[in-house]
Amino acid sequence: MGTPRPSMTDRLTRFAVGARRRRFYYQTANRIRRALRLDRRWREGRTVFPSGEATASSPWVYHDERWPTIQNRRDYRALLATGVQPPEHETPQALGHEVRIAPDGGVSVRTAAASPDRWVWLSAESGSPEWRDYVYRLRVRRLSRFRELQIGFRCRDFYNRYRYRFEADYVFFDIVVGGVFINALSVAPLPMEVGRWYDISVVVVGDRFRCYVDDRLLMDDFDPFGHFPTGSVALIMWEDDGLTGIEADVEQPRVKIIAAS
Repeated sequence: MGTPRPSMTDRLTRFAVGARRRRFYYQTANRIRRALRLDRRWREGRTVFPSGEATASSPWVYHDERWPTIQNRRDYRALLATGVQPPEHETPQALGHEVRIAPDGGVSVRTAAASPDRWVWLSAESGSPEWRDYVYRLRVRRLSRFRELQIGFRCRDFYNRYRYRFEADYVFFDIVVGGVFINALSVAPLPMEVGRWYDISVVVVGDRFRCYVDDRLLMDDFDPFGHFPTGSVALIMWEDDGLTGIEADVEQPRVKIIAAS
């Protein structure tokens, strides 16, 4: 008889232990980088999102909780834990009456609280997996207290990305790699008021990432492993209580390529 295969629970437990170890490495490396005050000078260049080209398509690619990647995410993460790549489902979904997207990239979301797993997933239509260093800006106003607003950057796909996650009056820096969520690598308080506009900027230069809210530096993070040297951007909203609708407005989303100066 051969060696029995480890159960799915055992494999996911090992993944969780590995995530805790990586969290320790990230946080230690970030403290060292801050102590050494390592930095690069940079300047803004051309706008790459929205593309500015005349097109009938939306600036964003839209998905919601009906997207197979979201519907089957727990099973697909289990596949990734065994080294099996899950199937890709990249066909955009049609917009319903609950989500409106303007030609300039502005977004209006008014979803009903009809599901315990509501999603709005928007990825840049003109986004390139080869984008390296850039500034990602947008204005956002939450009109309900839905659980998570995520600003995704260096996004390769659903299972591989960086994100700043606005949840429960805090901002968190997370890394999703190979379907493993390494959450709360850093955290800062930010009580977001319902109905108030916030200007959010994410500056992505090399392996250093900074998040500004209303021109105030809130987060300053570093990935010592450089998991994702390039990737596009995303905007994600999520609620899972079955009671709260997702209601928000987004204006003036922009991505500008930046270069060393």
